[in-house]
Amino acid sequence: MGSAGKVEKSANPYWRTAWHFAVHACVGALIFGIVAVPAILLNWSVEWLEAVHKTDLVIIILGLRFAEYGIFGSDVLLFWAYLIKMFRRTIREL
Repeated sequence: MGSAGKVEKSANPYWRTAWHFAVHACVGALIFGIVAVPAILLNWSVEWLEAVHKTDLVIIILGLRFAEYGIFGSDVLLFWAYLIKMFRRTIREL
């Protein structure tokens, strides 16, 4: 008749789904770190500029701060979106 009461067995071992998520999370964290490096370097550059030029370059420093926060904020947002996507995919595979 039908397969209404039957539970299908997965061809993959039970740990493969968790391993798949862990690998994707580590790769995502590595990419997050690589993208965060320019924001950190920009932060150090802005701090150096502020120390060297006390009152000059106020507009430039504000623009660089905005760029720094923009890079880092978008990196964090995309990292969390990636982790949520991978989490949902892992739940579906279980």
